[in-house]
Amino acid sequence: MLLAFRAAQHPFDPVWIVAGAASALGYGLRGILWHQLSDRENDAAAQVRTFAQRHATEVAAFIGAWIAFPLELAGLAVLLWKIASPIPLLMLALYLTLVRTPHQEVAKQGDPGPAGATLPDPDA
Repeated sequence: MLLAFRAAQHPFDPVWIVAGAASALGYGLRGILWHQLSDRENDAAAQVRTFAQRHATEVAAFIGAWIAFPLELAGLAVLLWKIASPIPLLMLALYLTLVRTPHQEVAKQGDPGPAGATLPDPDA
């Protein structure tokens, strides 16, 4: 991000930088937790002590859903606000419309995850 500001010959915007870092941190943390949750059986077999191995599934799921995801969304919201253009919001609305129905169907059927692991049902 800093290189983009420099290349565009714009002064650094600390709000933009913090928002981008927050969004990236939330997204990365959520991805790491998802991977570890979906790979618990293999990690146990290999005796790898990941966060998801050392803590209950609910703890990792809670961190992903209530800390990482809101952090990611907050950062993205600030970035979209700083852009000050309706086009990204329109594209985001279109994207959400396109993925909403398939995601709901997968959620009803129980998503096995990328490694075949089944995550706990949040409604249970």
